[in-house]
Amino acid sequence: MIVARPWFLRGALVAGVGLVLLLGVVASLLVYQATERVAHSSDVLTQTRLPELRSIAMFRADLLEHERLAYELYAVIDAERMREPIRRQRLAVEARLERIGPLLAAADGERLRDRWGAIVTEVDRLSANIARDPTDWDEARAQLRRISEQRRAVDPVLDRLADTAEAQAGLAEERNRAELTWMSSLVTAYSALILLVAGVTAWMLRGLLAANARNHALAQFPERNPMPVLTLDASARVQYANRSARHWVTEHLGEDAPVGALVPGAVAHTILQETRARPEGRIEQALGDALLALHWYWFADRNRYHVYIRDITAERNAQRRLERMAFEDEVTGLPNRNALLARLGEADVWALPRCLALLSIERFYLLPISQGIDAADAILARFAQLLRERAGEAFGGAWSWRGSRVRRLRCAGRPLRG
Repeated sequence: MIVARPWFLRGALVAGVGLVLLLGVVASLLVYQATERVAHSSDVLTQTRLPELRSIAMFRADLLEHERLAYELYAVIDAERMREPIRRQRLAVEARLERIGPLLAAADGERLRDRWGAIVTEVDRLSANIARDPTDWDEARAQLRRISEQRRAVDPVLDRLADTAEAQAGLAEERNRAELTWMSSLVTAYSALILLVAGVTAWMLRGLLAANARNHALAQFPERNPMPVLTLDASARVQYANRSARHWVTEHLGEDAPVGALVPGAVAHTILQETRARPEGRIEQALGDALLALHWYWFADRNRYHVYIRDITAERNAQRRLERMAFEDEVTGLPNRNALLARLGEADVWALPRCLALLSIERFYLLPISQGIDAADAILARFAQLLRERAGEAFGGAWSWRGSRVRRLRCAGRPLRG
């Protein structure tokens, strides 16, 4: 039992607390490392991948703006006015190209630069064409078409570059999500471990307190028990009697009566005899005007008996009252139909001559109507008294109401007299 090994409890509690602390340190280290990895991945994502995606998008937008300026040059027919905006936009595109250059593979970088060079050449030719007088408008439209084709030829390279950057950003985000999931699982597992250790600790402490409370209650049980409790030696002599036993003897047998009167010689002899067959038993004995039930238990390791006594007088009287209610008629006091059937079911009922009589009081059904139920019951009670006087105690019977007539079934061991 838990109380028998307090050193084990203390050791288990210390080991549990130490294990929780050790696992807490390990969990903290793992969470710290995972946090560092998440921070590094987030830095890479925010400082590299996202700017790369923005640079690609801005380069695409700058190319479109450069193409729009070319169309505007064609529309306004003023090469001098459009020369400066085109120059500034060209510088912006070249700056973007330098920024995304390291992201490109060698072949894609060379192809992108060639396409951009072709776009610049066509825009310069368009500007020179617009500045001439007369302007070759067919050639100008062909130049615009070639500018748009060269710009569209750049889109696959930019799409591949954007897809690569997005994939790397998605991979970094997935790694972050995995690290966060790992940290969450680790914290959850550690919290569950703490709850488990706390639950085990609470269970062990509860068991310890409960065992101590039980031991204390057991130590106080005999003396505080409201029922008489006795301790007998191996010869069934009383060695101890609790307060209830002493009070019961004083109240029912007198102040000078010894406590040993609860276990008289015949009862003690019966206990000793029955101990040979079983280690516990129950004996009923009448003591004064009370009926007692003695439950005894033999403890061989302690060489003693424990006897628990219960006053069953009221219980037995109630049982007798219930039996009378079940097997006797409340008006006449004679056995009723249940008693008759029970008697007929006994094995020896037909061992002696028997008779069955059916008695009927003529016009009895008029009495309850004319005189009332109480008068009818009084006549039935008087009739039963006369039957007892003439038939004696051997008379038995059952009562039965059928319609408005009262009939009596009688079974007796001898015929009626008179």
